[in-house]
Amino acid sequence: MRRLFEAEPFLGYLGLEVVEARAGTAVAHASIDYRSLARGTLTARAELPAEDCERIRAELSERGRVRFPVAVALTDADGTIATTLTVEVAVRSRA
Repeated sequence: MRRLFEAEPFLGYLGLEVVEARAGTAVAHASIDYRSLARGTLTARAELPAEDCERIRAELSERGRVRFPVAVALTDADGTIATTLTVEVAVRSRA
């Protein structure tokens, strides 16, 4: 994890905590929409519907790699959505 923060020091400046990172996964692209000024602690939430997970697993199994978008919402301490972003994730199977 330390190497991730050394490679991307901006993560540390934002005060982000990376809960999990694995070999073979990378962010390919991200777009951000700032909606309002955030106050206090920020919470990021991302969800993938079950049908998307099934499609992603099938494509990964078939092609050995897959790219897919993940929508993320950042809420402030009051629960107000401050920022939304879409992250395109690229995953490849270990050979």
